[in-house]
Amino acid sequence: MGNLSRPVHFALAAALAIQATARSDTITMNDGRHIDGTVSQLNTMQVGAGAPAAPATKLIVMVTDGLRRYYVPARLVRGADPAPPDGSRLEEFNVPQPAATAGQHIGGVGAIVGITPWDDFGRRKFTMLGGPTGQIDILQGITKITPVYCVVEALQTKSNAAQTYVWEMRIAASSIPRETLAAILERLVDKTNVDQRLKVVKLFLQQQRFRDAENELSRIIKEFPDRANLRAVAKEIKQSFAGQLLDEIETRTAAGQYGVARYMLDNFPSDDVGGQILQRVRAKIEEHDEQRERGETIVKQLAALAAGLPDSALREKVEPLVKEITADMRIGTLDRMATYRRFADDPKSTPEQKLSLAISGWLLGANEASENLVSTLAQAETRDLIVDYLRTNSNEKVKQDDIIGKIKKQEFRTPKLIAALLGKMKPSRDLPTVDEDGFYQLSVPSVATESDVAYFVQLPPEYDPHGSYPCVISLNGAGSTPQAQIEWWAGAAAPAGENRLRMGQASRHGYIIVAPTWSKPHQKQFESSAREHHAVLSVLRDACRHFAIDTDRVFVSGHDMGAAAAWEIGLAHPDLWAGVIPIVPPSANVMIRKYSPNAEFVPLYFVGGEKDGDTMIKNSSEFDDYINRTKPYDATIVEFLGRGHEHFSDEIIRIFDWMGRKRRNYAPREFHVVTQRETDSFFWWVELQSFQPPPRPMQIESRLTANNGISVSCGAKATVLLSPDVVDFSRPFTVTLNGRPLRGAARLQPDIAVILEDSRSRGERKHPFWAKLE
Repeated sequence: MGNLSRPVHFALAAALAIQATARSDTITMNDGRHIDGTVSQLNTMQVGAGAPAAPATKLIVMVTDGLRRYYVPARLVRGADPAPPDGSRLEEFNVPQPAATAGQHIGGVGAIVGITPWDDFGRRKFTMLGGPTGQIDILQGITKITPVYCVVEALQTKSNAAQTYVWEMRIAASSIPRETLAAILERLVDKTNVDQRLKVVKLFLQQQRFRDAENELSRIIKEFPDRANLRAVAKEIKQSFAGQLLDEIETRTAAGQYGVARYMLDNFPSDDVGGQILQRVRAKIEEHDEQRERGETIVKQLAALAAGLPDSALREKVEPLVKEITADMRIGTLDRMATYRRFADDPKSTPEQKLSLAISGWLLGANEASENLVSTLAQAETRDLIVDYLRTNSNEKVKQDDIIGKIKKQEFRTPKLIAALLGKMKPSRDLPTVDEDGFYQLSVPSVATESDVAYFVQLPPEYDPHGSYPCVISLNGAGSTPQAQIEWWAGAAAPAGENRLRMGQASRHGYIIVAPTWSKPHQKQFESSAREHHAVLSVLRDACRHFAIDTDRVFVSGHDMGAAAAWEIGLAHPDLWAGVIPIVPPSANVMIRKYSPNAEFVPLYFVGGEKDGDTMIKNSSEFDDYINRTKPYDATIVEFLGRGHEHFSDEIIRIFDWMGRKRRNYAPREFHVVTQRETDSFFWWVELQSFQPPPRPMQIESRLTANNGISVSCGAKATVLLSPDVVDFSRPFTVTLNGRPLRGAARLQPDIAVILEDSRSRGERKHPFWAKLE
């Protein structure tokens, strides 16, 4: 989360010996997040005359860091640490500005029309809708700079008082361009005063801008040669910067960006960097070289083994598979060759056995590698038939049955094999031609009479179809576009002719961003319609067929009316998502309120502005329902101080920290959810059959029993879908629906046709269902 409490920062701050603002406390959440700020406890989020009487128990923790407030359930807080000692105090600068103290107070911020860039004096013009002319222009100025936030206030103008506004807001210090921040600080600091200059260095350190701190300190040392003690501090800063680079290399490696990581290793700074860090860098370079050489060796060995097969018919079957492995061999796929590598130099193993270990490991994973080349080649044929099936459409039943028949004739096919092959396959659908920047546009059919739903996809750097990537389905707000959502998450595309990689956080962390055209042209608010739900869910399924999406790490998010859509669709289908991220959502609609119990089963992360009308107040009852309870839901509410209806890119780094800790619970031991809409008919392993929406939300409950059974209770007929995640097919199991045992459960066996059709229809290769009872 960018916690500023690293001990090395304290040591540097102490060495600079500058007093500043006291550091805040830190709470640690059960999911491992750290939140810094002033900590207090509340007994409700609801305020105003209409709020119910607050309970005596304080079950909400509020943390204020000067930029925003975090509201989290007290029972999901693992612990709290007090503020560090004075040596770790935060630096701050007051910026002289003619801040307005009298005039019209801004109680709510209207829709933003435009914002000019900051000038070198820390001023800008903020234009929003409102006022008698329909548009309000406010001159703003930065009045305080801290490592975490900047205070921004409306400035006094030469106009009369009726046109003067009083308004204070907070923005992240990281959102100020570094050149602008440097220009503002330069005007504040006496260049001949070494202590003032060192305050700037300390500010940069506390922002973890180590390169800027190093450059500024180098100038100070040059201009004040008598301060010899600062040279030791300069070395410490270089150490901190080197440690930051190592952390970034780890992030890129975890995201499968081995080329980026290697480039950073090859260009790692070595001057004044400690031997321990440089040793770690050398070890990583050696590891990378070993992995690359290992892959090259495997490719050469397999080519030689295949060429040396005396049986030409066998060689003809093996060589295409060896070529496939050669073409797709990367550091990220080397683990499939682990079993083969153990026997590659074994003189007792025949070429056929070695080839079988390599090919079966490639198809199924190293743990399933086999020495039987005949069965391995049959597995490859089965894999190709599976690809053919997954590429069919729902109206090609004859073709599907023909493929199923061919698979069932395969000698070594089993449901376990089919599922294993699915888990290691590349996405089945071909991709359109794309430039090197990994940006795609695709489409899926909409509901009847509606145009196809176009959607846009941005892949991370070094995307590998054999990988498994987290994904965000992002829904645009009114007056915005899907392309804008791509830019919010992944960054803007570079101009043609330059490095085409987007430099945003999604690219850095290795996320696939999917942005559908889920709304109609000129739509102003979420309509809570079947069309909108279908657009989002069909795009999710289609994207899973085309891209290597980890279905356990898919998040749905949106801004404005897209936030309302994400909120409702997230609650309507809690089994699909690792988390839901509504950013500046409007007031919760009727269905969101009805589906509130479903929030128990999907994590939620809300972001909004304190002055976004009365939206936060109107939604406070829902927020209260999520976190102000003895058994709270996993919800975080973020409220930016003084801010209105914005995109809040300030929060994106913390959102990625939160997402990195979340996974979908694809097989809960039990669930109890509600539905009141015909389209919201499936939850984990239960799919309702043509039920009519009742006047009140209908309860669906299910649990996995201790004796290898499933119990389902609902107010309609239902299909129960089974997989090894929920029952053990090798043992007797029972399935009861509404208190009655379902016929056929005792005789039910895994069915290849069910596995393949489930994977084809849902785009699910990781957790397909194996059987179903209707």
